[in-house]
Amino acid sequence: MPDPSSPGVLPPRSLQALDRCQKQFPLSATPFADMAAMLGDGWTASELMQLLFTARQAGLLSRLGAVFAPNTVGSSTLAALAVPPERLDAVAAFVSSHAEVNHNYQRDHHFNLWFVVTASDAAAVAEVLSRIHLATGLAPLNLPLLREYHIDLGFALDGSVAARQPQPQPKPIRPDWRQQRLLAALRDGLPLQLRPFQLLARDCGLTEPEVLQQLQAWQQQGVLRRFGAVLRHAELGYATTPCVCGRSTMPPVAQPSPASWRQNRR
Repeated sequence: MPDPSSPGVLPPRSLQALDRCQKQFPLSATPFADMAAMLGDGWTASELMQLLFTARQAGLLSRLGAVFAPNTVGSSTLAALAVPPERLDAVAAFVSSHAEVNHNYQRDHHFNLWFVVTASDAAAVAEVLSRIHLATGLAPLNLPLLREYHIDLGFALDGSVAARQPQPQPKPIRPDWRQQRLLAALRDGLPLQLRPFQLLARDCGLTEPEVLQQLQAWQQQGVLRRFGAVLRHAELGYATTPCVCGRSTMPPVAQPSPASWRQNRR
């Protein structure tokens, strides 16, 4: 649960609204009005948009938008850097300045800065890692996904744990030009306007019904895992964000090549 003493923690009513916006945000023409009606408790569309704007300005909300299944509409990897302590703040700020980077955290380890890179394809991911390497002089440890396990980063802010059902890994899609334009428009998140999908549609040359139908289709296919608030949990008062590793007696899901193993050890 969040630490109540944290300055970033909002009043309970606002926290509950943010919490439900993680997974219950509607794909509809008037999502803020519909979400406010679902919340009840006197919420209005304007008040909800103001809460999301304030949370975004305070760094509590990364964006309001799409969360896709890994490697279905692009490529991603987990990466880490071994940063000298005196350079950590500067390097972390540089890494976080990349639009392709999210979940950038310090860890108590030789590799002390861990982050996720997401881009249009594997070549674009490699280009971001190369850019970071050239600018910092630090070689990123590149740990691409081999097999997905069910980890849900949209966990409840009240500390409760809901039963989770394993989700099959959907097949990657090959976006056509219309879908590519929609994906690009989604990158920065949903605008905080009463008819946000209408504005999104205008940006990518589609109609509002076309945008909503495509998002709903991706959701049914499992390509779109959820659409809603993507929160920064540390800023919301979570004191720790554990990274768990262990030694397994099971056979590896995939055997890395000697070349990639040498590269990852450097």
